[in-house]
Amino acid sequence: TPTSLAPGGAARVTVAGTFDLHGVSREMELPVELALAADGTLTVRAQFNVLLTDHQIDRPKVLMLKLADEQKVRVSLTARPTTEPAR
Repeated sequence: TPTSLAPGGAARVTVAGTFDLHGVSREMELPVELALAADGTLTVRAQFNVLLTDHQIDRPKVLMLKLADEQKVRVSLTARPTTEPAR
C-alpha cells in the first residue's frame, strides 16, 4: 500500500467501503488504479460487477433486449489541483 504517489507515478491499491444502490448497502473491497500526472491531476479508476438481484432490482421484461442480472460498473474520477488558497 503506497503512502505517497510521485508525479508521473501510478499505483494499484485496494479500497474498502460501502456500496449503496437502490436502498441496499453492501460492504466491498475493490482494486483501484491511481495515477498522478506531472501537473498534479489525480485519476482514480475502478470497475466491479454488481448483481441486480443483490440490490432488489427487478430486470425489465418489456424491453426487446434482455438485461443480464450481472452488470459491470466502471468508475473514473479526476481531481485537479486548485489555484485558490485553502480555507
